[in-house]
Amino acid sequence: MKLGLETVSSKAFEIYVSEIKKCPPMSREEEYIVAKRFKETGDSQDRERLIKANLRFVIAIAFTYASTGASILDLIQEGSIGLMRAIEKFEPERGFRLSTYAKYWVQNFIEIFLRKNCRLMKMPTGDLDVKILRRIRSGKLAPLLEMLANGQDVDMSGEISPADQAAGITADALMSKRGMAQRELSLDDHASHGDGDEKESFGDGMSDGVDNEAALAEALDNSALRDQISVLMDGLTDLEHYILMQRILSDDPMTLQAIGELDEFQVTRERVRQVEVKVRKKIARQLRRSGTSEEFAAL
Repeated sequence: MKLGLETVSSKAFEIYVSEIKKCPPMSREEEYIVAKRFKETGDSQDRERLIKANLRFVIAIAFTYASTGASILDLIQEGSIGLMRAIEKFEPERGFRLSTYAKYWVQNFIEIFLRKNCRLMKMPTGDLDVKILRRIRSGKLAPLLEMLANGQDVDMSGEISPADQAAGITADALMSKRGMAQRELSLDDHASHGDGDEKESFGDGMSDGVDNEAALAEALDNSALRDQISVLMDGLTDLEHYILMQRILSDDPMTLQAIGELDEFQVTRERVRQVEVKVRKKIARQLRRSGTSEEFAAL
């Protein structure tokens, strides 16, 4: 299986995985002890242990983006940066595992990396580029292009006519644009489908009659907006941060009552609801300032 410019069996990847196998994952109890000690002392060895124990988790997430055409090692590296950021902010006494807390950070850093790379890619600028991309996106050439990518000899004469070749639509031209087409489709799929369930786009969520709060919740599922949310996280209070992670961004959100009853908060259900509204408004302001969504800026 191809992953961008390298294969899963590449030497670099094999070495990386062999090193990770030497670092067994931590039990819940061990993770709690090490993470709590790191929070109190900032010991670099504890930080290193937490990183190594969770790299399998980073690899698993990175592989979900493999079809973008990016190097799998680049994806793992970006995800690892997200993991390190999560470790710095992780509060083990709140009762959830580091991997649960870090998932958002890992995905966020990978997706920011991919979007930046997409912006740096050369976009189609003429009729020939458009024709080549249209031919690739039709899917009819996918098996043949995959064989070419794997270094196999392929007879393309049945698919590329002499007129095509005269116009510049050659096997080399198709291969040069193949990565661009794959990356666009893959990022669109991540943004619209998330973990497999179909999501509305942000613009769809803003149709007449849709509550603004519900629209914001839909917007948070769009990976193109996640980097703006991360800007806010450093400035949130403990309760605001917890609500963001455990209600707004969670696939299985905690109830208002459950959050309010936690030992570190001890507030009423109504107070949690008020803070959640406040966090959503902060996100809305950030999106308006950044220009991430013209539709949202109109709220």
